[in-house]
Amino acid sequence: MGWFDSAETGDSVRPISKERIEKIFDGQGWYYGRDDDDDVCGRWDGAPFFFLFMGQDQEILQVTARMAEEVPAEREDELASVIEDWHRDRIWPKAFYAPSEAGPLRIMTEVNVDYEHGATDAQLLQHVNCAIATSLSLFDHIRETLGIPKESDED
Repeated sequence: MGWFDSAETGDSVRPISKERIEKIFDGQGWYYGRDDDDDVCGRWDGAPFFFLFMGQDQEILQVTARMAEEVPAEREDELASVIEDWHRDRIWPKAFYAPSEAGPLRIMTEVNVDYEHGATDAQLLQHVNCAIATSLSLFDHIRETLGIPKESDED
């Protein structure tokens, strides 16, 4: 009667997939969909989030988000300073910005984890919760620090 004699029960380590993420979202009662590129996507607090599978075997889960509001291009130095300060004090999320087609700066975040050896559902949920919470926290911090009014969330 050894520790490893019985079959494994419960949440086991398995390859990650879009279907597993969707099942986790269903279990949380979250609304989500798939975009034109067939990526899983959803909206939290007005911010669009995308759940991308990268790597040769689709083993990397990249949770990326975009702040709903944009920052005027003339405030780029201030925005860069806010993001640098954030990165100095916190691990997640990775944040960056780029000009939008209209000119203002669009803020984006990423939280990436390589699940080469698989993950449990609990690990995936922890990753997703971390990405959502830290991204929304950064977006709130940017709005507060730069005095940017929050767009109303009509979703």
